[in-house]
Amino acid sequence: MKVFVGFFFLISLLQASMYQFVSAYKAKKYEQACAIGDKIFKPNRRDEVFVQAYSMSCLKSDNIDSVAIASVYIKNSKESRKNAAILSSVVAAKKLLYMSLVDGVDISSLRLPLSGHILSDIFDKYTKKEYTKQDDIFKFDMGKERHITMQLVFDKDRAKIYIKEFDKDKLEKTHIYW
Repeated sequence: MKVFVGFFFLISLLQASMYQFVSAYKAKKYEQACAIGDKIFKPNRRDEVFVQAYSMSCLKSDNIDSVAIASVYIKNSKESRKNAAILSSVVAAKKLLYMSLVDGVDISSLRLPLSGHILSDIFDKYTKKEYTKQDDIFKFDMGKERHITMQLVFDKDRAKIYIKEFDKDKLEKTHIYW
């Protein structure tokens, strides 16, 4: 009887967590959805609809490591495989940029699919050498339509990559990886 009650409690908890995940996702609270998704991922990893929503939440909240894990489970349809490949390319962009900045490896011959994610955009311009470099800061002009300049900064002391978005001279957002 205790096992049955414990199992029923666990099922109820997972359903409540799934409801919280869906609510956060629909409200575009992606950081919250990603955090909830982290907790309920394992029992729901075979549910591709959940895994794709979880992946997108983590992608939009810059939690790229969670995207890497989830993308492995997206494979059951042509569209799913396309999404998984694009998600994997963002993960690869992060790792390759880090390798280039830390180890000085030339990655200029590499090309990845564009996803619209900031890492994808920076990776594309970095490998094409479409930047100016001042000290250890790489500056990217993201085009007139966006009026944004990006800075790629590698902090050797903290082993982190910072991508800073500027609209003219005003800092709009900072993305931190690792």
